[in-house]
This record gives sequence, C-alpha cells and structure tokens, in this order.
Amino acid sequence: MTENAIRHVLRTPLDADRPIFELSVVTRAQVLRVIAGSKSKAIGPDHLSTVMLKKAAPLIASPLQEIINLSITSHIFPSAWRKTYVLPLSKKKVITDISDTRPIAKLCEMSKLCERLVHNQLIDFLEQNELLSPRQAGFWRGHSTQSALLGLTDDVRQAVDDRQITLLALFDFSKAFDMVPHQLLLQKLRNFNLSDSTVRWFSSYLMHRTQAVTDSEGGESAWLSTTSGVPQGSVLGPLLFLLFINDLPDILVHSKYMMFADDLQIYSSFFPADFTQGLKNFNRDVNAVSAWAAANGLSLNRAKTQVMLMGSDIFLERFDITILPRVILDGMALPYSTVVKSLGVWIQPNLDSETHVNQVVKRVHHVLYSLRHYRRAVTKQIRKELVESLIFPHFDYACAVYNDLFQKQDLKLQRALNACVRYVVDGIGWIEHVTPYRQALGWLSTAKRKQYFIATLAFTAISFKNPSYLISRFTMTPVSLVERSSKRLPQRSLIHRKTRETSTIKNSFYYTATDLINSLFPESITFDHHSISQFKSLVFQKLLDRDMADSTHLP
Repeated sequence: MTENAIRHVLRTPLDADRPIFELSVVTRAQVLRVIAGSKSKAIGPDHLSTVMLKKAAPLIASPLQEIINLSITSHIFPSAWRKTYVLPLSKKKVITDISDTRPIAKLCEMSKLCERLVHNQLIDFLEQNELLSPRQAGFWRGHSTQSALLGLTDDVRQAVDDRQITLLALFDFSKAFDMVPHQLLLQKLRNFNLSDSTVRWFSSYLMHRTQAVTDSEGGESAWLSTTSGVPQGSVLGPLLFLLFINDLPDILVHSKYMMFADDLQIYSSFFPADFTQGLKNFNRDVNAVSAWAAANGLSLNRAKTQVMLMGSDIFLERFDITILPRVILDGMALPYSTVVKSLGVWIQPNLDSETHVNQVVKRVHHVLYSLRHYRRAVTKQIRKELVESLIFPHFDYACAVYNDLFQKQDLKLQRALNACVRYVVDGIGWIEHVTPYRQALGWLSTAKRKQYFIATLAFTAISFKNPSYLISRFTMTPVSLVERSSKRLPQRSLIHRKTRETSTIKNSFYYTATDLINSLFPESITFDHHSISQFKSLVFQKLLDRDMADSTHLP
C-alpha cells in the first residue's frame, strides 16, 4: 500500500457531527496492567515470554510506555514488532498436503502489549457510541458463540409460535482473515470517524509485515512479506475484521442475520402459503451476500454454503425437500440440509437436539477411553481434574442452546457423566447408584449443570444490558404495586410478556431462564446489586441443594 493510497483514504472528510476517535498516549499504570493481564504462552520473534515480562515489569514499564507513546504520536508501528513466526501444527498423522496443517501465528509479545492498549481505547469508543453491528457476536464483551446461537434459535422458535417456517443459509468464507484488502480496510476505519493520525498508525501497523515458518526445534524459513489480511494471532486483528465486515448486514432487505466474526447466518421467516415469494426474497439476500463478498475482496465458498428449511414438524411435513424449489446462489442450486453444524452445535430443522447430544456423548466417551489407559497411574484428585478440564467443556459448550431435551436425551448425557464418575471413583458397583458419589465430587447432574449456565448467562446479559438480541425478550417486573397486576402474589424477578404460552415459547431461552431465576429466587433479586461471581455461587449452591433433595427420593 502506497502513500498515495493512504492519502486517498484521508481525503474522506471526518463527520464533525459524530464522535471522532483519536489514539491517546498511555500511562505507566496502564502498561503495568496489560503486562499483568497477559496470558500468552507463545514466544515470538522477539524471544520474550510473558513470564519474563511480568518479572521485569517494574523495570521495563516506563521504557515500554515511552516506546508505545512514541509510536502513537509519530503514528509509526515499530518494524521489529511486525514480524510473525508461523508454526504449522499437523491435523493428521501423515501430512500429504499443506491443508493437512493448522498454522499457528506467534507474534512479538511486546507487540501484543501495545495492541492491547490500542484495542482497549478503540473498543471503548465503538461500544460507547454503539457502532458495532448489534448482531455481531464475535470478539467483544458480552457476546459469544452461545449467544449467537441463542439469537438464531429463539428467533426460529418465535417464528414457529407465529405458525411460520424459516429459511436459513450458512455462509462459508475462504480464508477471510487473510484476504482483507488493506486499503479498503483503512477506508472503512475512516468511515468510523478515525482521525488522520489514527488511520496512519493503523496503516503502519498493517504494512510491511513479514512472516517465517518455524518448526518445533527452532528452525525457520526465509522471511516473506504479507500484502493483505489482518495479522493472525494478534490482539487487534479480530477487531479490525469486525470493523471490516460491519457493513455487510446493510445489504440485507428481507432477512435477519447473526454473525460470529466471518461465520454468517441469514434467515427469513414467512407463512407456508407464502413460500414462493419468501424464497424469491431470500434468494435476493443470499446473492446480495455473494455480491458484497466479491466487492470487498473476500471469497465465498459456494460449495460449503448450506441451506435448511426450519419449522414445526406439522409444517415441515407439508414440504418434500427433494423436489422443493431451491435457493439459487450465483446460478448454483443449493440442496436443503437435514442437519447443519453451526458454531460447533448440530442443528436440525425442527430444533431437535438428538444429533448434537449423540455427538457430545461420543466425544465424552472418546476422551474417557483415552484417559483409561493411565487411570492407575494417577490419583483420584488428578482424575477428577482431568475430567473437569478435558470432558466438562464438551458438556458445557453452548448447553443453553439445547435446553429442551427429551427425557431419553437427558438420560444419554447423564449416563455419560456417570461414566466420568466411575472413572474418577474406585469401587462403584454396577448396580449401585452413582448419584451420591457424583455429589461428593461437587458435580451437578447434567440437567442441573445446564440450568446453572442458563441462569448465569441470563443474569449476565440483563446486568450488562448486552447482547441486545437476548435481553430484548426479557421483561422485568413492575417496581411498584400500582403497576403490578396482582398484589397478593409475591413479586418476581422476571415476568412473561406473552399470555399465550405455547410449548415452543416455553422451550425458548428467555422463557426457560425467566422460570428458572424466579424458581431459584422466590423473592425478587436486584440484578445490579449482585456481582457475577456472587450470583454464580448462589445459583450453584441452590442447584446443588436441589440435586441433593432430589436424590433422597431415589429408590
């Protein structure tokens, strides 16, 4: 990118009626804070580790502050910090192609410290002025893959409740982070009202970067330049990509959307009788996404783009997806999928969780099988910690998304957890109840564990009023007796907005969380007077007490 290209970007005038973002110099206290909060274990081209920097923090904080402030005031990112090691990790036992490896980028640790300070300033500006797309769930506070999936599934449930069907398209961008054109990215940064000097700092940050492939023994290849993309493994890279893709939803006319970084899902709901027009409108938005990708230098992988027709069993039975008119993407007809994997969760047309539950159970037993080889070599405490670190994440990941399980699906998960208990605890008879041993380990049942995450996610969202697509469905109780419909009943923390309560709505996240929080806290709680950690402890103890009480009724 040339100086003329940067000048061309800066010709776009700043909007005086909107807040302008200007990078500010940092304090020594801020530098010490980012050093203390650093958790990276990778060692980049500067050969400095986080441990070394933390130990030397009192001595290097002031010199590092001077370097970072000089970078900001001169709008030049140090050239020594623009180097990256790329470590290719094998995805297969035998590597036959470059695609069989997963590249891991290792940047200079000093670079990442500087980036964190700049990131903190920029994200505060974006959040305070509400400039990020509200349905972008990637890489910013209060959002996650789980919140993105809940935004989608609750919208689909609302459509089912309204007797509608939903067309869903999941797009796949090829190497999106690596293909971002630098000049276009700077232009989009300028459109967010970034000052001249700030744009120049980011241009210096992006330009003249080099990388070398390294191996586990320290050998490295020749250094080569990168001419596009946001730096992989960096602190600022993900946020810069969010800003680059932030205007994509503007091209959608008929569809809602959810994004997690470059994972894009668009969907449109309509009555079954309006399928022909609904499909036509949806085709328009699907192809608009393709046109946006082409205009922005990204490559849309059409072969991996998936489409699903979703709704209640009653309405889905009316459609034969083998002969149903299809979604057309750039002239290519896309077949209807019967199951899709979105952000790590398997989704079926009727939101049944059978496929996902089976996958969770399969992964749990796979890890258990690997651990059993070393069972006798480790203590009970270590076995417990192994299960909590290697297996519990499979149970917990996005568990709020599939809270409406059938009894047999709940039983599958619980049996998988019971197998974990038997792995940890010696001498449990095969006809013996596992529940007392599980409770002795301090573990909730899978159903109660799911409730724990549902309650804490809802509390966090309501407390911080974020993400908007989740909290908009919650309704707080009236604060005065005059506003309340019944003065005799105890005041609850949350209330249901709808009077017609169908089974579909009852399975939604906001309805489930409302009932759960009200049952756990019969007397109203104040969401802004409890810390997240306090609330988590309260909920966990209440659910554990319930678990204990339920077990007393076992035969």
